[in-house]
Amino acid sequence: MPNIPEKIVVTGIGCLASPGIGKEALWKGLVSQKTGLQLEEFNAENESWGKFFLHKLSGFDINDFGIDRVVLQDIKNWKDGDEVIDLYILLAAVRLAISDSKISYDRGDNRIALVVSHENPGLEHYFSKIIDNISAMLKNKESYKMNKRETFRIFIDKLMKSSFELQTFMPLFHIAKTFGIHGYSLFLNNACASGLYGLEAASQIIRSGRSPAAIVVAADYPRYYKYLWFEKLKMYAPDGKIRPFARDAAGFALGDAGAALLLED
Repeated sequence: MPNIPEKIVVTGIGCLASPGIGKEALWKGLVSQKTGLQLEEFNAENESWGKFFLHKLSGFDINDFGIDRVVLQDIKNWKDGDEVIDLYILLAAVRLAISDSKISYDRGDNRIALVVSHENPGLEHYFSKIIDNISAMLKNKESYKMNKRETFRIFIDKLMKSSFELQTFMPLFHIAKTFGIHGYSLFLNNACASGLYGLEAASQIIRSGRSPAAIVVAADYPRYYKYLWFEKLKMYAPDGKIRPFARDAAGFALGDAGAALLLED
């Protein structure tokens, strides 16, 4: 039987959100009441389709986090040149947590575990690709003559890879490959409780003796499509102000964020 550690400790913190990037900047932004709330505009075909309030992450560039440029280019090639920002936020949070912990490990052989959470990785990016392809087809008069089978073949050719990229093991794959993580891996999605479930799962992995350390990371990068979903449900605050304990509470507002904790025995 493995020795069961008495305590699980946090040795590294990586976080980025609208108040700041990195734990020091984020804390400073919070105590100075910086929210990063702004009116985000969704533009398509050179016109505005709508506006909504968003706690926006500004100044974010994945190239600023010391991640191997070759690895980042490999990911971009894998994504057919697409820039998938929510994946980049996950990578940045993990890099910050590893750097903060100062953990030393063999990238070729280790038992570090990885627990990832995201409500819908890459989904909004996928929506955009679908709409772009449908729009292109509608502009082609010949497409009106296509039958269902011909339409199916076009979509399979253009969107099949993007469809399978939505599978939740893909963020695990890219993060583990980027940082040379070889231990037990797990993807979780339990809505708003995902972070707590992720921490509990990582703690259990360590207590079982399966891994001496585990990285827990989650992120969100909501845009117009997610806003439309919550707005239709009448859950989005029209003015972007969250007043959960007020009589005139009108809903919540979305925001960009990523956070990672490195846990050790």
